[in-house]
Amino acid sequence: MTAAIIVAIIGVLGATIGAVVSALYARRLARVQSELDEERDVRKARRDYEYEARKRLYSAYEPIKFQLIDLIGQALRRISMLSLVAPETGSLPQAATVYEILAPAALVRMLDRNLTLADMYLEPQVSIEYGLMKAAYRVLADSSSIASIYTELSGDHIDIRDEELQPCQVDEAADALLGSTPNDLKTDATTDLPGSLLTFSQFRTVLADIDVRHDKPGLSSITALLDDFTPARRPVFWRALVTQVLLYGCYLDLVLRSPLVQSERLQNLAASLLPQLEHALDVGLRLDKFWMSDERPEYIEVNAQAVRDALPCAVRYYQIRVLSAMNLKTLPS
Repeated sequence: MTAAIIVAIIGVLGATIGAVVSALYARRLARVQSELDEERDVRKARRDYEYEARKRLYSAYEPIKFQLIDLIGQALRRISMLSLVAPETGSLPQAATVYEILAPAALVRMLDRNLTLADMYLEPQVSIEYGLMKAAYRVLADSSSIASIYTELSGDHIDIRDEELQPCQVDEAADALLGSTPNDLKTDATTDLPGSLLTFSQFRTVLADIDVRHDKPGLSSITALLDDFTPARRPVFWRALVTQVLLYGCYLDLVLRSPLVQSERLQNLAASLLPQLEHALDVGLRLDKFWMSDERPEYIEVNAQAVRDALPCAVRYYQIRVLSAMNLKTLPS
């Protein structure tokens, strides 16, 4: 075989191998490019989803958050008044008490319908704030836990049969404060989904137009707990209300004082509010002022001893029922 033939064969083999390598390389490059394009599309889809989710989250939560701050103040004021004297059964003050105690819960019901867990996990701050409000809402229907904590701390058994509320009753009572949204903009049809919080005047009209015991048994159950109410006569319900006081204080502390939520701070948040609360109780200050006011009221605005008796139960409830429901691992330490 001559040298020329050998050179030609080598040239053909080289060209063939080069073509094969080039084809393999091109295929690999195309596959890598496809994977990169797919990964880019996934990242873009994720960014788009997170952007829309955050927009949905804040458009749903921020307006309600503004309302919550005001309504929490009203609820704390009403609980202060309730610690001193019960409103007369069937009176306007009793209707106002029911409305102001349930109004924050009604807004939580609105959030329940407008938000998802996936949305809230994008913003741990919102998730924690929502968790505190949800706990304040649910404690009204957690009589067994309140009674268990009371027994643990005092050694005394407490009977909950006359005070027990079921979650469905609290849900129904909270929903009674909500209006409906149009089902179709072209018609006057309505759905059962709540659209906005009724004003107290609208709520009174609802009460006047229905048989509460028949049409709204949940609302009737809560109203019945206020008949001839005293903290001693309704110890479970009273401790649930004081637990709400503490949880509302935690919420307001997060919202009004610092936007940064840290795991360690959250674990100690309830206990950290006690000195402020004790200071307010010492001077007889209404509970809606305890976290920021140095006011000295002319008249006693709260039954300080009744609140103090219930505070250990509230702190313990925060530790074992509220913190355990929060995902503290998502927060900085």
